[in-house]
Amino acid sequence: MHVVLQTCLKINAGAHQEKDKRGNVLDLVGPTDVPAYFLRKLESGKVLTNRYIGYTEAPVVVQNDAKNIVDIYNQRKNSRYINIPGLPSVRMQPGDFIGVLGYTGDGKSTLCRYILYNLAEAGHNVFHITMETPVEEERNKYIILHAHNPKWNDKYAHISWRKWVEMRFTKQELRDLDAIGKDFHDTMGGKLTIRQAGVSTWPYVKSMIENQDRVTPLACVFLDYVQLMEPGGSGNDNRRTKMGSMVREIRHFGMNYPSASGERLTILTPVQANEQGRSKAAENEGRWSKDAVNDDKELSRSLAYMWGVFDLQLQAELGHVIVFSVPKDRDGIFSNPFRFKLSGAGWISDPGNITAGDVSVMKGIAERERISSGRYVEAL
Repeated sequence: MHVVLQTCLKINAGAHQEKDKRGNVLDLVGPTDVPAYFLRKLESGKVLTNRYIGYTEAPVVVQNDAKNIVDIYNQRKNSRYINIPGLPSVRMQPGDFIGVLGYTGDGKSTLCRYILYNLAEAGHNVFHITMETPVEEERNKYIILHAHNPKWNDKYAHISWRKWVEMRFTKQELRDLDAIGKDFHDTMGGKLTIRQAGVSTWPYVKSMIENQDRVTPLACVFLDYVQLMEPGGSGNDNRRTKMGSMVREIRHFGMNYPSASGERLTILTPVQANEQGRSKAAENEGRWSKDAVNDDKELSRSLAYMWGVFDLQLQAELGHVIVFSVPKDRDGIFSNPFRFKLSGAGWISDPGNITAGDVSVMKGIAERERISSGRYVEAL
Protein backbone atom coordinates (compact mmCIF):
# COMPACT_ATOMS: atom_id res chain seq x y z
CA MET A 1 0.00 0.00 0.00
CA HIS A 2 2.81 2.42 0.88
CA VAL A 3 4.60 1.77 -2.44
CA VAL A 4 1.38 2.33 -4.40
CA LEU A 5 0.73 5.66 -2.68
CA GLN A 6 4.33 6.77 -3.28
CA THR A 7 3.94 5.95 -6.97
CA CYS A 8 0.66 7.90 -7.08
CA LEU A 9 2.51 10.94 -5.73
CA LYS A 10 5.25 10.45 -8.33
CA ILE A 11 2.72 10.30 -11.18
CA ASN A 12 0.91 13.35 -9.86
CA ALA A 13 4.16 15.34 -9.65
CA GLY A 14 5.73 14.25 -12.93
CA ALA A 15 5.91 10.95 -14.77
CA HIS A 16 6.15 7.22 -14.21
CA GLN A 17 6.53 4.22 -16.48
CA GLU A 18 5.30 0.66 -15.96
CA LYS A 19 4.39 -2.35 -18.06
CA ASP A 20 0.86 -3.63 -18.54
CA LYS A 21 -0.09 -7.33 -18.59
CA ARG A 22 0.95 -7.64 -22.24
CA GLY A 23 4.37 -6.13 -21.62
CA ASN A 24 3.62 -2.77 -23.21
CA VAL A 25 5.26 0.24 -21.57
CA LEU A 26 2.76 2.78 -20.23
CA ASP A 27 3.66 6.43 -19.67
CA LEU A 28 1.74 7.82 -16.68
CA VAL A 29 1.89 11.59 -16.48
CA GLY A 30 0.01 14.02 -14.22
CA PRO A 31 -3.09 13.94 -12.03
CA THR A 32 -5.39 12.48 -14.68
CA ASP A 33 -3.45 9.20 -14.77
CA VAL A 34 -3.46 8.68 -10.99
CA PRO A 35 -7.02 7.20 -10.68
CA ALA A 36 -6.42 4.70 -13.53
CA TYR A 37 -3.14 3.53 -11.96
CA PHE A 38 -4.71 3.19 -8.51
CA LEU A 39 -7.71 1.25 -9.86
CA ARG A 40 -5.43 -1.22 -11.70
CA LYS A 41 -3.52 -1.88 -8.49
CA LEU A 42 -6.80 -2.27 -6.59
CA GLU A 43 -8.05 -4.86 -9.08
CA SER A 44 -4.77 -6.76 -8.91
CA GLY A 45 -4.93 -6.94 -5.11
CA LYS A 46 -1.86 -4.77 -4.61
CA VAL A 47 -3.81 -2.24 -2.53
CA LEU A 48 -4.40 -3.77 0.90
CA THR A 49 -7.32 -2.83 3.06
CA ASN A 50 -6.52 -0.96 6.25
CA ARG A 51 -8.29 -2.60 9.20
CA TYR A 52 -8.12 0.46 11.37
CA ILE A 53 -9.04 3.22 8.90
CA GLY A 54 -11.49 1.84 6.38
CA TYR A 55 -12.83 -1.29 4.77
CA THR A 56 -12.24 -0.71 1.05
CA GLU A 57 -12.78 -3.94 -0.86
CA ALA A 58 -11.05 -4.56 -4.17
CA PRO A 59 -13.52 -4.83 -7.07
CA VAL A 60 -14.12 -8.32 -8.41
CA VAL A 61 -13.40 -8.66 -12.12
CA VAL A 62 -15.29 -11.81 -13.06
CA GLN A 63 -13.10 -12.60 -16.09
CA ASN A 64 -10.00 -12.58 -13.87
CA ASP A 65 -11.50 -15.00 -11.36
CA ALA A 66 -13.44 -17.32 -13.69
CA LYS A 67 -10.42 -19.53 -14.47
CA ASN A 68 -9.94 -20.15 -10.72
CA ILE A 69 -13.53 -21.12 -9.89
CA VAL A 70 -12.59 -24.58 -8.55
CA ASP A 71 -9.97 -23.04 -6.26
CA ILE A 72 -12.57 -20.51 -5.11
CA TYR A 73 -14.99 -23.34 -4.33
CA ASN A 74 -12.38 -25.29 -2.37
CA GLN A 75 -11.38 -22.17 -0.44
CA ARG A 76 -15.01 -21.56 0.51
CA LYS A 77 -15.43 -25.20 1.50
CA ASN A 78 -12.32 -25.11 3.67
CA SER A 79 -13.35 -21.85 5.35
CA ARG A 80 -16.75 -23.22 6.38
CA TYR A 81 -17.11 -23.46 10.11
CA ILE A 82 -17.57 -26.74 11.88
CA ASN A 83 -20.90 -28.51 11.92
CA ILE A 84 -22.39 -27.46 15.24
CA PRO A 85 -23.17 -30.61 17.29
CA GLY A 86 -26.93 -31.05 17.61
CA LEU A 87 -27.65 -28.66 14.73
CA PRO A 88 -26.93 -30.75 11.64
CA SER A 89 -28.59 -28.35 9.20
CA VAL A 90 -26.89 -25.20 10.46
CA ARG A 91 -24.31 -23.52 8.23
CA MET A 92 -22.10 -20.61 9.27
CA GLN A 93 -19.93 -18.76 6.78
CA PRO A 94 -17.44 -15.96 7.44
CA GLY A 95 -19.19 -12.61 7.07
CA ASP A 96 -22.67 -13.89 7.99
CA PHE A 97 -24.92 -11.76 10.22
CA ILE A 98 -27.06 -14.30 12.10
CA GLY A 99 -29.94 -13.74 14.50
CA VAL A 100 -31.47 -16.25 16.92
CA LEU A 101 -35.17 -15.38 17.28
CA GLY A 102 -37.20 -16.31 20.33
CA TYR A 103 -39.34 -15.03 23.17
CA THR A 104 -38.07 -14.43 26.71
CA GLY A 105 -36.83 -17.72 28.17
CA ASP A 106 -36.81 -19.65 24.89
CA GLY A 107 -33.03 -20.06 24.94
CA LYS A 108 -31.79 -17.42 22.48
CA SER A 109 -28.62 -16.50 24.37
CA THR A 110 -28.23 -20.13 25.47
CA LEU A 111 -28.04 -21.29 21.85
CA CYS A 112 -25.64 -18.46 20.91
CA ARG A 113 -23.42 -19.41 23.85
CA TYR A 114 -23.52 -23.06 22.78
CA ILE A 115 -22.45 -22.15 19.23
CA LEU A 116 -19.65 -19.89 20.47
CA TYR A 117 -18.35 -22.64 22.78
CA ASN A 118 -18.24 -25.15 19.92
CA LEU A 119 -16.46 -22.71 17.62
CA ALA A 120 -13.84 -22.10 20.31
CA GLU A 121 -13.43 -25.82 20.92
CA ALA A 122 -12.76 -26.26 17.18
CA GLY A 123 -9.91 -23.74 17.36
CA HIS A 124 -11.59 -20.45 16.38
CA ASN A 125 -11.04 -17.30 18.44
CA VAL A 126 -14.41 -15.89 19.49
CA PHE A 127 -15.58 -12.79 21.33
CA HIS A 128 -18.68 -12.48 23.54
CA ILE A 129 -19.83 -8.90 24.22
CA THR A 130 -22.51 -8.71 26.90
CA MET A 131 -24.69 -5.63 27.39
CA GLU A 132 -26.36 -6.58 30.67
CA THR A 133 -25.10 -9.83 32.21
CA PRO A 134 -21.89 -9.61 34.28
CA VAL A 135 -18.91 -11.20 32.54
CA GLU A 136 -18.26 -13.45 35.56
CA GLU A 137 -21.71 -15.02 35.20
CA GLU A 138 -21.17 -15.65 31.50
CA ARG A 139 -17.75 -17.17 32.24
CA ASN A 140 -19.28 -19.59 34.73
CA LYS A 141 -21.95 -20.67 32.23
CA TYR A 142 -19.32 -21.59 29.64
CA ILE A 143 -17.36 -23.68 32.14
CA ILE A 144 -20.46 -25.55 33.31
CA LEU A 145 -21.46 -26.06 29.67
CA HIS A 146 -18.11 -27.82 29.22
CA ALA A 147 -19.26 -30.43 31.76
CA HIS A 148 -21.90 -31.59 29.25
CA ASN A 149 -19.51 -32.10 26.36
CA PRO A 150 -20.19 -35.58 24.88
CA LYS A 151 -16.52 -36.52 25.37
CA TRP A 152 -17.33 -37.11 29.06
CA ASN A 153 -20.03 -39.73 28.24
CA ASP A 154 -22.38 -38.17 30.82
CA LYS A 155 -19.78 -38.51 33.57
CA TYR A 156 -20.56 -34.97 34.73
CA ALA A 157 -24.24 -34.81 33.73
CA HIS A 158 -25.09 -33.94 37.35
CA ILE A 159 -23.23 -30.61 37.06
CA SER A 160 -25.93 -28.05 36.24
CA TRP A 161 -26.34 -24.30 36.17
CA ARG A 162 -29.24 -24.57 38.61
CA LYS A 163 -26.99 -26.22 41.20
CA TRP A 164 -24.47 -23.42 40.70
CA VAL A 165 -27.09 -20.71 41.25
CA GLU A 166 -28.51 -22.46 44.30
CA MET A 167 -24.98 -23.21 45.60
CA ARG A 168 -25.72 -26.83 46.43
CA PHE A 169 -22.76 -28.71 44.97
CA THR A 170 -21.49 -31.54 47.15
CA LYS A 171 -17.78 -31.93 47.91
CA GLN A 172 -17.48 -34.63 45.25
CA GLU A 173 -19.25 -32.40 42.73
CA LEU A 174 -16.83 -29.57 43.54
CA ARG A 175 -13.95 -31.94 42.83
CA ASP A 176 -15.64 -32.78 39.53
CA LEU A 177 -16.08 -29.07 38.80
CA ASP A 178 -12.39 -28.49 39.46
CA ALA A 179 -11.47 -31.21 36.94
CA ILE A 180 -13.85 -29.70 34.38
CA GLY A 181 -12.33 -26.23 34.77
CA LYS A 182 -8.77 -27.52 34.40
CA ASP A 183 -9.72 -29.49 31.30
CA PHE A 184 -11.34 -26.39 29.78
CA HIS A 185 -8.06 -24.53 30.33
CA ASP A 186 -5.93 -27.29 28.84
CA THR A 187 -7.98 -28.42 25.84
CA MET A 188 -9.95 -25.48 24.43
CA GLY A 189 -8.50 -24.90 20.96
CA GLY A 190 -9.49 -21.27 20.42
CA LYS A 191 -9.59 -18.30 22.75
CA LEU A 192 -13.02 -17.46 24.18
CA THR A 193 -13.04 -13.87 25.47
CA ILE A 194 -15.90 -12.08 27.24
CA ARG A 195 -16.20 -8.35 27.83
CA GLN A 196 -19.01 -6.12 28.99
CA ALA A 197 -19.70 -3.04 26.90
CA GLY A 198 -19.00 0.02 29.04
CA VAL A 199 -21.12 2.08 26.65
CA SER A 200 -23.83 0.30 24.67
CA THR A 201 -23.37 2.19 21.41
CA TRP A 202 -22.20 0.74 18.10
CA PRO A 203 -19.10 2.99 17.74
CA TYR A 204 -17.92 1.87 21.18
CA VAL A 205 -18.71 -1.81 20.55
CA LYS A 206 -17.03 -1.65 17.13
CA SER A 207 -13.85 -0.30 18.72
CA MET A 208 -13.98 -3.18 21.24
CA ILE A 209 -14.11 -5.69 18.38
CA GLU A 210 -11.26 -4.02 16.48
CA ASN A 211 -9.06 -3.86 19.56
CA GLN A 212 -9.74 -7.50 20.46
CA ASP A 213 -9.03 -8.58 16.89
CA ARG A 214 -5.57 -7.02 17.13
CA VAL A 215 -4.86 -9.19 20.19
CA THR A 216 -6.54 -12.43 19.04
CA PRO A 217 -7.64 -12.63 15.37
CA LEU A 218 -11.39 -13.20 15.55
CA ALA A 219 -13.70 -15.53 13.64
CA CYS A 220 -17.02 -14.80 15.38
CA VAL A 221 -18.51 -12.13 17.64
CA PHE A 222 -21.56 -12.74 19.83
CA LEU A 223 -23.38 -9.44 20.50
CA ASP A 224 -25.69 -10.06 23.45
CA TYR A 225 -27.56 -8.28 22.05
CA VAL A 226 -28.06 -5.75 19.23
CA GLN A 227 -31.56 -4.68 20.32
CA LEU A 228 -30.12 -3.47 23.65
CA MET A 229 -27.68 -1.12 21.94
CA GLU A 230 -28.33 2.60 21.69
CA PRO A 231 -28.34 3.76 18.06
CA GLY A 232 -26.66 7.03 17.13
CA GLY A 233 -27.74 9.15 14.18
CA SER A 234 -29.22 12.58 13.72
CA GLY A 235 -31.17 14.08 16.59
CA ASN A 236 -34.10 14.63 14.24
CA ASP A 237 -34.45 10.92 13.44
CA ASN A 238 -36.76 8.69 15.47
CA ARG A 239 -35.35 5.66 17.26
CA ARG A 240 -36.57 3.18 14.65
CA THR A 241 -34.76 5.07 11.87
CA LYS A 242 -31.60 5.27 13.95
CA MET A 243 -31.81 1.57 14.81
CA GLY A 244 -32.20 0.70 11.13
CA SER A 245 -29.07 2.68 10.23
CA MET A 246 -27.11 1.04 13.04
CA VAL A 247 -28.17 -2.47 12.01
CA ARG A 248 -27.08 -1.83 8.42
CA GLU A 249 -23.71 -0.58 9.69
CA ILE A 250 -23.24 -3.74 11.76
CA ARG A 251 -24.09 -5.93 8.78
CA HIS A 252 -21.65 -4.16 6.47
CA PHE A 253 -18.98 -4.20 9.16
CA GLY A 254 -19.13 -8.00 9.42
CA MET A 255 -19.24 -8.45 5.64
CA ASN A 256 -16.32 -6.12 4.87
CA TYR A 257 -14.15 -6.06 7.98
CA PRO A 258 -10.88 -7.86 7.16
CA SER A 259 -10.24 -9.68 10.42
CA ALA A 260 -6.64 -10.50 11.28
CA SER A 261 -7.75 -14.16 11.04
CA GLY A 262 -7.83 -13.75 7.25
CA GLU A 263 -11.61 -14.28 7.08
CA ARG A 264 -14.57 -11.99 7.26
CA LEU A 265 -16.23 -11.67 10.65
CA THR A 266 -19.35 -13.64 11.57
CA ILE A 267 -21.71 -11.77 13.92
CA LEU A 268 -24.24 -13.61 16.05
CA THR A 269 -27.02 -11.97 18.09
CA PRO A 270 -30.21 -12.96 19.91
CA VAL A 271 -33.38 -11.37 18.52
CA GLN A 272 -36.33 -10.63 20.80
CA ALA A 273 -39.72 -11.75 19.45
CA ASN A 274 -43.02 -9.98 20.15
CA GLU A 275 -46.06 -11.52 21.83
CA GLN A 276 -48.11 -11.62 18.65
CA GLY A 277 -45.36 -13.55 16.90
CA ARG A 278 -45.11 -15.92 19.85
CA SER A 279 -48.84 -16.68 19.67
CA LYS A 280 -48.57 -17.41 15.94
CA ALA A 281 -45.55 -19.65 16.55
CA ALA A 282 -47.45 -21.57 19.24
CA GLU A 283 -50.27 -22.18 16.76
CA ASN A 284 -47.73 -23.33 14.16
CA GLU A 285 -46.01 -26.05 16.24
CA GLY A 286 -43.26 -23.69 17.41
CA ARG A 287 -42.26 -22.37 13.99
CA TRP A 288 -41.39 -18.69 13.97
CA SER A 289 -42.01 -16.25 11.12
CA LYS A 290 -39.66 -13.34 10.48
CA ASP A 291 -42.40 -10.76 11.15
CA ALA A 292 -42.20 -11.81 14.83
CA VAL A 293 -39.13 -9.59 15.37
CA ASN A 294 -39.95 -7.12 18.12
CA ASP A 295 -40.27 -3.61 16.63
CA ASP A 296 -37.05 -3.67 14.55
CA LYS A 297 -37.97 -4.71 11.00
CA GLU A 298 -34.61 -3.55 9.63
CA LEU A 299 -32.95 -6.19 11.79
CA SER A 300 -34.89 -9.00 10.11
CA ARG A 301 -34.11 -7.53 6.67
CA SER A 302 -30.37 -7.25 7.36
CA LEU A 303 -29.80 -10.71 8.82
CA ALA A 304 -28.39 -13.32 6.42
CA TYR A 305 -30.05 -16.04 8.49
CA MET A 306 -32.62 -15.99 11.25
CA TRP A 307 -32.83 -19.12 13.38
CA GLY A 308 -35.88 -19.56 15.61
CA VAL A 309 -36.01 -21.31 18.99
CA PHE A 310 -39.31 -22.09 20.72
CA ASP A 311 -39.47 -23.79 24.12
CA LEU A 312 -42.42 -26.19 24.32
CA GLN A 313 -42.53 -25.51 28.08
CA LEU A 314 -42.24 -29.07 29.36
CA GLN A 315 -41.13 -30.08 32.83
CA ALA A 316 -37.49 -29.12 33.51
CA GLU A 317 -36.48 -32.60 34.71
CA LEU A 318 -37.49 -33.98 31.31
CA GLY A 319 -35.19 -31.50 29.59
CA HIS A 320 -36.27 -28.44 27.66
CA VAL A 321 -37.65 -29.50 24.28
CA ILE A 322 -36.92 -26.80 21.71
CA VAL A 323 -38.33 -26.41 18.22
CA PHE A 324 -35.64 -25.15 15.85
CA SER A 325 -36.84 -23.37 12.71
CA VAL A 326 -35.38 -20.96 10.18
CA PRO A 327 -37.70 -17.97 9.55
CA LYS A 328 -35.14 -16.49 7.15
CA ASP A 329 -32.63 -18.38 5.02
CA ARG A 330 -30.62 -16.33 2.53
CA ASP A 331 -29.96 -19.39 0.37
CA GLY A 332 -33.45 -20.87 0.67
CA ILE A 333 -32.24 -24.45 1.12
CA PHE A 334 -32.85 -25.16 4.82
CA SER A 335 -34.66 -28.39 5.63
CA ASN A 336 -37.78 -28.75 7.76
CA PRO A 337 -37.84 -27.58 11.39
CA PHE A 338 -36.84 -30.14 14.01
CA ARG A 339 -36.90 -30.59 17.80
CA PHE A 340 -34.00 -31.07 20.17
CA LYS A 341 -33.45 -31.35 23.90
CA LEU A 342 -31.61 -28.62 25.76
CA SER A 343 -30.04 -29.52 29.11
CA GLY A 344 -30.13 -27.25 32.14
CA ALA A 345 -26.56 -26.24 31.31
CA GLY A 346 -27.41 -25.50 27.67
CA TRP A 347 -26.15 -28.57 25.77
CA ILE A 348 -28.11 -29.80 22.73
CA SER A 349 -28.99 -33.47 22.24
CA ASP A 350 -31.36 -35.73 20.27
CA PRO A 351 -31.71 -33.43 17.23
CA GLY A 352 -34.58 -34.49 15.00
CA ASN A 353 -35.31 -37.62 17.05
CA ILE A 354 -38.19 -36.20 19.11
CA THR A 355 -41.54 -36.91 17.46
CA ALA A 356 -44.89 -35.21 17.98
CA GLY A 357 -45.96 -38.35 19.88
CA ASP A 358 -42.99 -38.00 22.23
CA VAL A 359 -43.95 -34.38 22.89
CA SER A 360 -47.53 -35.38 23.65
CA VAL A 361 -46.37 -37.97 26.19
CA MET A 362 -43.96 -35.48 27.77
CA LYS A 363 -46.71 -32.89 28.05
CA GLY A 364 -48.92 -35.37 29.86
CA ILE A 365 -46.16 -36.26 32.32
CA ALA A 366 -45.32 -32.59 32.82
CA GLU A 367 -48.94 -31.69 33.53
CA ARG A 368 -49.28 -34.47 36.11
CA GLU A 369 -46.05 -33.31 37.77
CA ARG A 370 -47.33 -29.73 37.93
CA ILE A 371 -50.57 -30.78 39.54
CA SER A 372 -48.96 -33.11 42.11
CA SER A 373 -45.97 -30.97 43.10
CA GLY A 374 -46.78 -27.40 42.09
CA ARG A 375 -43.41 -27.13 40.32
CA TYR A 376 -43.17 -25.28 37.04
CA VAL A 377 -40.68 -25.07 34.22
CA GLU A 378 -37.31 -23.57 35.03
CA ALA A 379 -36.63 -20.74 32.56
CA LEU A 380 -33.35 -20.85 30.68
